[in-house]
Amino acid sequence: MDPMDPMDPLREEILKNSLEHLREILMMTDAPREEILMKTDAPREESFLERAFSLSSAWVEALLPWKALENEPRRKLNTKRQQQTNGLQDELKQERQRSATLQQKIRDQEDKAKDERQRSAILQQQIKEQEDELKHERQRSAILQWQINEKEDELKQERLENGRLQWKIKEQVEIKRNTALVQYKLSRRPRGICLIINNLNFSGKISDREGAEIDERELVKLFEELFFTVCINRNLQWDEMRKVAAEYAAKDHSQFDAFVFVVMSHGKERDVISDVSGRHIRVEDLMAEFKAANCPKLQNKPKLFFIQTCRGSSLERLSPTFGSADSDASFSPDSTLARSVCPQEADFLLAFATAPGYKAWRYPDYGSLFIRILVDAIRQHHQTHHLLDILTEVNRRVVKSGVQEGAAIQVPAPIHTLRGQLYL
Repeated sequence: MDPMDPMDPLREEILKNSLEHLREILMMTDAPREEILMKTDAPREESFLERAFSLSSAWVEALLPWKALENEPRRKLNTKRQQQTNGLQDELKQERQRSATLQQKIRDQEDKAKDERQRSAILQQQIKEQEDELKHERQRSAILQWQINEKEDELKQERLENGRLQWKIKEQVEIKRNTALVQYKLSRRPRGICLIINNLNFSGKISDREGAEIDERELVKLFEELFFTVCINRNLQWDEMRKVAAEYAAKDHSQFDAFVFVVMSHGKERDVISDVSGRHIRVEDLMAEFKAANCPKLQNKPKLFFIQTCRGSSLERLSPTFGSADSDASFSPDSTLARSVCPQEADFLLAFATAPGYKAWRYPDYGSLFIRILVDAIRQHHQTHHLLDILTEVNRRVVKSGVQEGAAIQVPAPIHTLRGQLYL
């Protein structure tokens, strides 16, 4: 059979099916279907190959311009999409990098957190140990507090017992005082004025009185304890000493019970005390300011004078066998006072550091012998003994100290016109 025979049924069927399939395709596209369909409706006289070729050519001619127009925006779209894809890929790459950086930071933070947890665990352990130590310390403190409370209770009992003993002693003293002779009344506070003149630094060839500042300090402490108002004057000329005495004699002593005057200086014969320039004033002149005519407010009240000076130049020793004290190296003498001075009125006490004709010794390291022992004796016995008994004890101690140290003779010499017993 001729292959170009249009009447071949099989070929006609195939062509028919192809055309139908082409129509279906064209129905789903925007191609110019009318033109293609018109060409596919050509007369059937053409052979199968001619009709197929004609159909294909018509389809291609109609479809190619449309495809060209259709592909241009697609290329643009594809290019744009490709650019977007590249951009997205770059962003994805950056995001991955950021994610990796964040992951590294997270790992670093986790490592730090791990280290912190370890440190926290160590600190917790240390805190626990400290709490245990604190607990032990509290236990020890509780034990100590309990012991302290026991000691305080014991001390309280001792204080009560001491109080009872003191009360008994006070009762005995009161009984003794009530049965004793007349006494001066010392009950006011302050008791009175304690005036101290202390000449330490001298001009010319007169030596300074080293250690006298120690005497001053101890006297201040003592008389403040005894409720006296202490007034100090240092390094005075003779007229200044007289003026100070007159000034304090002129004060109103009506609210006081007594008066104390302490003079510490060098001296010389004929009843004189040296000033810082080597000139002199008599002890009697100082005492005269406080006689009743000049100081009526102290009349009938005890007026106590303590004189730390020498009363002569004797260096006679009590015993040649005791000690090895050297008057030039170990201690220094204050200068001499006359031997005849004594109170001219009642209610005076004049206590010299040494007897007439002898020197009174002063130690540069701890002050004068007389003042040191006087302070100790008064502080120890003033509540139970009157002043004259205490001065007797001072005499005993000064002499004993001189014997033990091998010093030159020093025997304190108090004289008085007191009319009663004086309890400080």
